[in-house]
Amino acid sequence: MTKNGVKGDQWTYSMLIDALCKKGRMEEAHGLFNSLEEKGIEVNEVIYVVMIDGECKAGEIGAAHLLFQRMVHENCSPNDYVYNALIDGLCKEGKLDDGLSLLNEMVERGSSLIQSLIRFSSMQC
Repeated sequence: MTKNGVKGDQWTYSMLIDALCKKGRMEEAHGLFNSLEEKGIEVNEVIYVVMIDGECKAGEIGAAHLLFQRMVHENCSPNDYVYNALIDGLCKEGKLDDGLSLLNEMVERGSSLIQSLIRFSSMQC
């Protein structure tokens, strides 16, 4: 893409990272994610949720949580999609208490309790 002089934006890179994650090519997804700053692309909540969801689906909950912490540290506010990806990953790993704790944090940050509970219960299946 860049070889042809085409410059991607946040949406372009989020789709590329998502495709890499879905194909299980996490090392390449990490490389692309880590190169965004030098490309002049600001990592936003969409890119974070794609990476966090990819890590969770790859069973890398620890790496997903580190990305979540980095996101918060960089003043990028986690949205419901970020929380849902992490909660889903935690629950699938059998870490229900951690998932519930994150659900509580999500509600404290202003998410609707009813919507959050519906999401949480649907992830248990």
